[in-house]
Amino acid sequence: MSRFFAAVVVALVASMGVGAQDLIFEDGFEWGSTCAWDNDLWFSDVDGDLFGDHLDPGVGSGCPAPLGTVDNNLDCDDAEPLVNPDALEMCEDLIVNDCDTLVDCDDSDCFLHPSCALTDPVINEVCYDNDGTDDLEFIELYQEQGNFDLTGYTLVHYNGANGVAEWAIDLSGVTIPADGHLVIGDLAVENLDVDWTIHGVSSVQNSEESLVLYSEWDGATGTVIDAVGWGIGAAVFVGEGSPAPEIEFGSWNNSIGRHPDGTDTDDNSVDFEQSWWPTPGEANTPAQPAGYTRLTYSAAGATPLPASIPDNDVMGVALAVAGPTWLGTTIADLHVGVRIQHGYIGDLQVSLESPVGSVAMLHDRSGGSANELMTVYDLETASVESLDVFNGENPQGFDWTLLVSDNATGDTGEVLEWILWVIEP
Repeated sequence: MSRFFAAVVVALVASMGVGAQDLIFEDGFEWGSTCAWDNDLWFSDVDGDLFGDHLDPGVGSGCPAPLGTVDNNLDCDDAEPLVNPDALEMCEDLIVNDCDTLVDCDDSDCFLHPSCALTDPVINEVCYDNDGTDDLEFIELYQEQGNFDLTGYTLVHYNGANGVAEWAIDLSGVTIPADGHLVIGDLAVENLDVDWTIHGVSSVQNSEESLVLYSEWDGATGTVIDAVGWGIGAAVFVGEGSPAPEIEFGSWNNSIGRHPDGTDTDDNSVDFEQSWWPTPGEANTPAQPAGYTRLTYSAAGATPLPASIPDNDVMGVALAVAGPTWLGTTIADLHVGVRIQHGYIGDLQVSLESPVGSVAMLHDRSGGSANELMTVYDLETASVESLDVFNGENPQGFDWTLLVSDNATGDTGEVLEWILWVIEP
């Protein structure tokens, strides 16, 4: 029976006073039901939201529809009744609620949601001075959502002595990567995104200076998006609040950074702390532990840094430094930071020995094929053996020694830095 003919019959019967809803034709058409023809497909609707499972190939059936089925397969998650094409995107649950493939803030339902408002980028980390050379300097911008177009933004560096704009970098056409970190700096810097030399920039000055990120910069003024200045004593400070701390003299390739990334109270002295190593393009390392006295291995010591680690040599390399005479008489707590690059850190053993001969294993051939060991024991990572063994000892004397050995062939590496932090009772 054709649909046209069925409609005509229904109309004729209705004109005779027969209830149309009671008509059932031999080929399966039922007036008033959700089914129409005996070759219809029906799809499982487990969650009862009237949308069938998109993975169900369907079952052919006449009328009525089989129990628990519907006439569509548009449901992208048939186990969840709040997920279907008629649902609203929830914006903060990391689920595609309305089956349109767009999750949370990417969905137009969420564009006005408070959690989806785009945050402004900030100046997140600055490495403006290192020992001897300026070839590893960089500035890192951060924007938490990532994939942020910087067209219309300009980064300007101001001289702290006279307030003159030393240089400006137009960031039009540059996009902050998906992880939220953008690195602008020297070609030798890891994870570099923007080579500042193509903008005529060679470094950031070491003394009290400031950086300002503008939108709509016209060469003289613009809308300030973020500003950071560092060092006490600048004649002209154009940062926010009070200056960030100046990098400690003699510290190997350090940086100042926000901890954690993106923290912004509009006061540089609060938001920025000295990191104990730079992390361009990555989350900032913990700031120096509060209350601890820092003892840094000297790059000009008997074994200069970076120090090569002999391949497949259990004796390894020993990096010794004298305990400072200006500390007190006992240790209440101690942290050790190591920064090692190696082709296979699962080959490495790393331990610390005190002036009186106490030893604690920090790292014992774990980590497999990872190529970097960069952490602070016991601040970020638990050491293999407790560092409490050093508590109560005198930190002064000769020598505190970091022992690093490579216990297999085939991969090489070097110790880039190690740092000891001590707190007194």
